[in-house]
Amino acid sequence: MMKKLLPFWAIILFAPFSVSADTTETGGWSEVVDRIQGRMIISQDRPFNGTGMFAVYLEFRNTSDDLSPIEIYFDPTRAVQCQLVDANDKPVPTARLLTRVLVSTPFWLILPPDGSLRFRVSVDGHMVPRSEGALIPMLCGDWVIKSGDLNDYKLKVTLVVNPPKLGTTHRVWKGTLNLPSVKVPSRTTPNESLDRSADRVSRNFL
Repeated sequence: MMKKLLPFWAIILFAPFSVSADTTETGGWSEVVDRIQGRMIISQDRPFNGTGMFAVYLEFRNTSDDLSPIEIYFDPTRAVQCQLVDANDKPVPTARLLTRVLVSTPFWLILPPDGSLRFRVSVDGHMVPRSEGALIPMLCGDWVIKSGDLNDYKLKVTLVVNPPKLGTTHRVWKGTLNLPSVKVPSRTTPNESLDRSADRVSRNFL
């Protein structure tokens, strides 16, 4: 009798997880440009100051099958050009929040053959408004999605790489990738128990 009840209780225990909203969206791969593809990933991050936060990632893929790695010169302040649009493909104005962002100098990424690399391009340092829905914080733009706003938004990104001239021993990539737009995940109410105000206070205005 007990063995017959176990599957029923298992369904009850795991049901809440099966109906939870997906908080990550992954865009499609771009067209291949000189052996390189790119795509964007957006996921819900831990809330701050009662406001939901989104983390944005960039991923490169080396489609080459030869033995030479490809070097990509990434300038955080110039490489990523972005725009948020609504369901009608209309651009959404940026929030123009005050910022105090520490930006790294340009750096080199090395992709082995048939390899990929993902890293974060959203930033910390925006003056996060209190209990204002959700924020997409990037160097190329910042957007606040108000609480109760049920519009479908998409992030459009163009990646432009112009490396400095180097010696002939380097296999350096240069080009422009038009990344397929990625949907902003459905917003959920910030969980105050996960709010990271304490561990980000030194990196954000209050």
